[in-house]
Amino acid sequence: MNKLKIFMIMILCLGVFYLTGCTSNENEIKCKINEEYEDKTMETEVKATMKDDKINKITATLTFDSDNTAVSYYNLFKSYEELSNDEEKIEAKLDGKVVTIENFDNYLKKSQNADLIGKDKDEFIKMMESMQYKCEK
Repeated sequence: MNKLKIFMIMILCLGVFYLTGCTSNENEIKCKINEEYEDKTMETEVKATMKDDKINKITATLTFDSDNTAVSYYNLFKSYEELSNDEEKIEAKLDGKVVTIENFDNYLKKSQNADLIGKDKDEFIKMMESMQYKCEK
């Protein structure tokens, strides 16, 4: 094999490792809860991204059984977003029956007195399970 082929294979392998995240020290924890109230259902998935074994980002995805319920929750979170200062900001997005909340850690900090950024996996799971979430371990 000539040097060019070896070089191309090395570049290809590095690209595969980079794209698959094998070189990253980042992973995710997902916790879910299904709630039902007066024939309305909501599934909430909270995803924590970890870097160097510490939580560095939390996102929530709320899926509803109707567009109207999703819009109501979206409006609630948008109101929270508008009233929050920069340190407490969240970002709510609506897509049909799904509401996604970026920086959900800020909401948890206010609503549950839970400051989870910088915590480890076990602390995150313990907090979420105390709120009746089921977490992937």
